[in-house]
Amino acid sequence: MSRQIPFGRLAAEFVVIVVGVLVALAADSWWQSRQDRAAEDRALRSLLADFEAASAALERQVAAVDSAAVAAEALLGLVSPEADLGQADSLAQLLPRIIRRPTFHPPTGTLNELLGLGTLSLIQNDSLRAKLASFHSQLEGLTVTQEYGSRVVFDQLVPYLNQHVPMLEYGLLATGESSFGNHRPTVLRSMEFENLVQTRLMGIRFTLLAMDDVGEFILSVRRSIEVELGT
Repeated sequence: MSRQIPFGRLAAEFVVIVVGVLVALAADSWWQSRQDRAAEDRALRSLLADFEAASAALERQVAAVDSAAVAAEALLGLVSPEADLGQADSLAQLLPRIIRRPTFHPPTGTLNELLGLGTLSLIQNDSLRAKLASFHSQLEGLTVTQEYGSRVVFDQLVPYLNQHVPMLEYGLLATGESSFGNHRPTVLRSMEFENLVQTRLMGIRFTLLAMDDVGEFILSVRRSIEVELGT
């Protein structure tokens, strides 16, 4: 006599196995999601610290570039064919401020790590993730203007000064006896020098515009991160 196959019991066992597998998968997914959210929270807090530091660093650089702009404008007020040669001390004070080249290098350690490891996807907010992915490209305009300023200083302004005023005489002196001596007419009454200062001032203004754009972008990223963190 043939035995009857217990389809009901087999079906019940199959259902139990399937349900067990599904529960295990759901539990694993829940645990992975929890880990991802914890990792996202850590990343967001670290990113916020970096971008806050970037804002502070940019603010310092803007102040330095503003100082260079003021110095360049003051220099243009001194330079003319009828320049007051008694203003050489002012020249010695102003020149170092337009020769210095403040540069902005934001801290991007956390962002670089996320990009390098391919874990930027931890950031769930699509808009914020897109902003973070584009941050380095947002810096390109500022980098270009900073490089332009460096070329003006090292390729044009400094060579001109070295040719007409010995380096040890103009140096970075800001007080005491004039560091220009008999070279005052050469600088203060030179159209070439005036053109160089105009060129430097133009580069400084472009840098300030680029810094404004970067500052607004950084602020936008910070606000987006704060919203995600609920701060």
